[in-house]
Amino acid sequence: MSGLTILKQRYPQLIADLPDEFDSHDLIELIMQRYKHLYEATKSEYTETKKGAPGFHGQLAQGLNDYPELVEQIGTRKGKTKRGTVLESAIWRKRT
Repeated sequence: MSGLTILKQRYPQLIADLPDEFDSHDLIELIMQRYKHLYEATKSEYTETKKGAPGFHGQLAQGLNDYPELVEQIGTRKGKTKRGTVLESAIWRKRT
């Protein structure tokens, strides 16, 4: 089983521990905190992405689409990474 699959299996608990509204970056940061070794090992599997294919963080973010009973995407917002790169993150709301 791939590391990405293992991480995605943990999404229900991760989602439960996030605020009612959060963005994809919030999820990724929580994954990095809780599953640092698995995150690092899995990230190394995605060193190169094919043109047009989402990178590792994109695949983590898209994994939220696998849980429509738990969350819905309600928009996007722009933000900056720690390195100053501008990125767009999906905003999610927990379903009640």
